[in-house]
Amino acid sequence: MLRTGGQERECTETVTRREPSDLDGIAADRVVHLDREIVADGMWSAARERLTEAGPGTTLRVSENEYRFSSLSMRLAAPLLRGVFRRQSRLHMQDVAAFAEGGPTSAKRRADRRAREGARARRGGVTRYRGDPTSGPQAPTPVVEDPAMSTLVLKLAQAIGIVVLAVLVVGTVIGVLQWVVVAAGLVALPVAGIWLYSRLSGRPTARPARRSAPRPTRADRAVTARRAELEGRAVYDAVGRCGWCGSGTRHQDRYGFPATPLAFHRSEIDAML
Repeated sequence: MLRTGGQERECTETVTRREPSDLDGIAADRVVHLDREIVADGMWSAARERLTEAGPGTTLRVSENEYRFSSLSMRLAAPLLRGVFRRQSRLHMQDVAAFAEGGPTSAKRRADRRAREGARARRGGVTRYRGDPTSGPQAPTPVVEDPAMSTLVLKLAQAIGIVVLAVLVVGTVIGVLQWVVVAAGLVALPVAGIWLYSRLSGRPTARPARRSAPRPTRADRAVTARRAELEGRAVYDAVGRCGWCGSGTRHQDRYGFPATPLAFHRSEIDAML
C-alpha cells in the first residue's frame, strides 16, 4: 500500500532483475543491476538501476525510470509533467542515500523545518497547533511521503490532459471546416465564371455535335453475310475433319503450333471475298 497525502493506493512491485543475486564479496569493477516494476490502477512504472563503485567509500547510482498511463488525459499531460517525475525520483534517491549513510531523509528535513518555523512563530507571540487546537502545542509530526505523485498532481495532470484533448479536437474540427470552405470556393469560382460569361454573352455554351455512325449499304451487308458463311465452314466437324479443306490432321502454323481452321485458311477466305 502506498500512501499519497490522505489516500492509499494499492500497488504491486515486482523485482524483474537482480544481478548478481549474491551481494556479498562483489568485485570493484562489477556493476549491480536492480530492475523493478510497479503496477497500480491506471499507471505502470519501471525503474532500472545500476550501482557501481565510484571511489573509496563512494557508490554511483544511476536510475532510469519509465512511466506509462492507461487514460488518455494522463498520456497527453505526461510530457508536461516530466519535471515532476524527475524531482520525485531525485527525492527518492536522496532518501535512499540518506538511509544508507545514516543521514536525515527528506521527511526528517521537512519535519525539522516545520519545527524551526513553529519555534519562530512561538517567539513572535503566535502559537501554531497541529491536530486538536484544544490539546495545546504539539511537536510537528513527521510526514512520510512516498516517491509516487500526489493525488493533487494526478488530478492536475488529468485536467491538463482534458484541456489539451479539447483543444486538439476543436483545432481539428476548425481545420476540416476551413478545408471544406476552401475546396468549395475553388470549385464554385470556375463554375460561376463560366455561368456569368454565358449570361453576359447572350448565347448558351456550345455543345459538342454528336456524330452518328454511317448506315451500312446493301453491298456492305452482302459482304458481311458472305464472310459469315465462309468463316462458318472453317471449323472442325464431329470426327475432327476440317470443314474447309477436308483434312483429317490438325492444322499447324509456320512455327509448328496448333492452329484453328479459321486462322489457317484466313488468307483463302479473304481472297474469295
